[in-house]
Amino acid sequence: MAGTLLGLVLIAAAPSQPIRFEQFAVSKTFTGEAASPNLASHPRARTYRTVLRTEAKSGANFAGHFTVVRIGAGTGTILLAVVDALSGAVYFPKHPALISWAGWWHDPYGPVYRIDSRLLIVYGRSGSEDAPYGISYFEWTGHDFKLLHFEPRDRGAPYGLRRPTPNVL
Repeated sequence: MAGTLLGLVLIAAAPSQPIRFEQFAVSKTFTGEAASPNLASHPRARTYRTVLRTEAKSGANFAGHFTVVRIGAGTGTILLAVVDALSGAVYFPKHPALISWAGWWHDPYGPVYRIDSRLLIVYGRSGSEDAPYGISYFEWTGHDFKLLHFEPRDRGAPYGLRRPTPNVL
């Protein structure tokens, strides 16, 4: 327990420089026709076969040859799956399994990723709807995400309830 808490504190305090997509660049990006999801490659794949097939058809959108699939799980909440566009292998990452931006009043929100990088940035909550609000940085390892850093943030306020910003001349 103490080791886990120490690890979270170290992750939260780690970088002095911003983490950037370019730091996790991939050398090649796949632009061909994506393989169909292999529903036998993960026990949960069959349950979500329709959304996996639909999203995989759009092709790679992450880490060179992977497709991030957002599976709706309520207002402002998704389950995350990743499909290998080359092999069709389906992954349901343990971290972050659930991403929520319900109650997050900042832009951007939710997961942000690029085809030319292994970096996934989550704005809001990652892991559960009870997790603290903030910005989480994850690196794709080829089969799961590794948490690199977490920056706690306040959730903000709804747009109509924000205090006006004074005009600066």
